[in-house]
Amino acid sequence: MRPIQRYSGENEIAAGVLIADFYLPILFVFIGRAVFIPFLPIYAQTLGASIGTAGFIAGIMTLSAFIFDLPAGMLMEGLGERRSALLSTSGIAATVFFAGILKSITALVILLLIFGALQSLLMVSLMSFMRSSTKKGRRGRKISSLGGLQRLGRFIGPIAGGFIAEYLSYRAVFFSAAALTFVSVILLKISMPEIVRSRESAASSFSIKKTLFEFRRNRRIFATVGIVMVFLSLIRKARQIVIPLWGSGIGVQTSKIGLIIGLGSAFDMLMFIPAGFVMDKLGRKYALGLCMLVLSGGLALLPLSSNTGSFFVLTILIGIGNGFGSGINMTFGSDLAGRGNVGVFLGLWRQISDLGSLGAPLVLGLITDSVSLPVSIVIFAGTGLIGFIYMLATVKETLQKKE
Repeated sequence: MRPIQRYSGENEIAAGVLIADFYLPILFVFIGRAVFIPFLPIYAQTLGASIGTAGFIAGIMTLSAFIFDLPAGMLMEGLGERRSALLSTSGIAATVFFAGILKSITALVILLLIFGALQSLLMVSLMSFMRSSTKKGRRGRKISSLGGLQRLGRFIGPIAGGFIAEYLSYRAVFFSAAALTFVSVILLKISMPEIVRSRESAASSFSIKKTLFEFRRNRRIFATVGIVMVFLSLIRKARQIVIPLWGSGIGVQTSKIGLIIGLGSAFDMLMFIPAGFVMDKLGRKYALGLCMLVLSGGLALLPLSSNTGSFFVLTILIGIGNGFGSGINMTFGSDLAGRGNVGVFLGLWRQISDLGSLGAPLVLGLITDSVSLPVSIVIFAGTGLIGFIYMLATVKETLQKKE
């Protein structure tokens, strides 16, 4: 086994090393995650869950991730990026494997709560690793590539999971996801570079005082760009819910809805290249603004679609808009994290931005029950436009064009 490369955080990891030793192993995690998550509600129903309970189970990982974002950041601060990535991916592989073995709704809920916590640890470690291994002038392209890998996983995973469930079983879906994640563990163990941390960071421990200090020190950041990220995550989560609902409502065949959403995801995935270019050449605000404006505009026009053709065009437009934001959350978080208490800051950053993802289904349900789906879609689009205006008024550019 070749020796693990170590970086101080001052020298940038070469693109070739990043691709072979980091991107490739992480891709297996992203595919594995996307193999089983879309089929969670159906699997829960096979275990005897009602439709409502199945929906709750499907969303419990988001709740768990939100709760554990901050503790995960604090844990990563002490363990370091490499050990945190290995711990989280190993735990995810084991958790998903046991989810396929234990035929109990209670066990499934407990395992998904653990999965959400481990997912938080993984994402914080990835953010910190990218922050420490890239210079600001190239960070947008490299983090948008990581966002592109997430989208590639979400594109490949459901297709593979569908075939596995169809020709084998739903339990085989979980075993396949665990196997893919275990491949990631092996590759990360062999090749993931290690960021050499300061003694202060290495000795970091859980501290409420440290957390409160970090929150007070960065309260302006959280109140400006942090709030914008809440708006962004809100409309991103909402789009995943309203697009299939609207397609079904106007009479598009279920098979065509799936195909159209898949094509929208493909455009979303391919946008990571222009997204990274915009972030590094024009600025983070340009990429964020394009994402929010196009995404909100597409959502606002969605209720005007009345047939398969117009539904297809707007779904593609929404995918392109979302793609402009490939890696934008991680890039802003990496740019804004200071030199001290990085894990605490990133944990707080993820917790604040995850508020939108957590609240979107609840808000959408309340609005739709009170008015109608078209009005709900327009309200969410308006929320995105408000976030765009708030961004223009409050958010400062974080790109340093000369390094």
